[in-house]
Amino acid sequence: MPNETTTYAPTGAVAIARRPEPVPAPTMTELEAMLSYATTMSQAVQCLPPAYQKQPGAILIVQEWAKQHGVTLLEAMQSVAFVKGKPVVDATMQRALAERAGYSVEVQDGATEATAIVKGPRGVEVGRVTYTLDDAKKAGLTDKDNWRKHTREMLVAAATRLAI
Repeated sequence: MPNETTTYAPTGAVAIARRPEPVPAPTMTELEAMLSYATTMSQAVQCLPPAYQKQPGAILIVQEWAKQHGVTLLEAMQSVAFVKGKPVVDATMQRALAERAGYSVEVQDGATEATAIVKGPRGVEVGRVTYTLDDAKKAGLTDKDNWRKHTREMLVAAATRLAI
């Protein structure tokens, strides 16, 4: 397919990304409407992650990301954070996008490690990553609140992100 790119990660995992069709820049009227919508959304601070509260520009950017990946704006706002200008997609969204592309992700977890196994559309394993508590300690993650309170879930998320 001319509109698909397949990238092989060092672990053997496969990622398929659709190249978006070129979209013309919005007209000034369209841009004003988009900004008005984003400004209104940004005021709903009790419903938004902090990065999007009172940040209409951030909402416009995540809205573009959502369009490019075929997910709703609210799904993207809950699962995508921009760090130094780059989107960081949480493991739940990565798994959903992989499954939509025909891959499955199986997880085996324990108290000190998690293994994520990615299988292609024909059930053939294309990637496997085990992430341990020692890996998290080396990365300086275990002192963070989420890691202390939800160690098992964070190990699963880390293994999933790396495998996909």
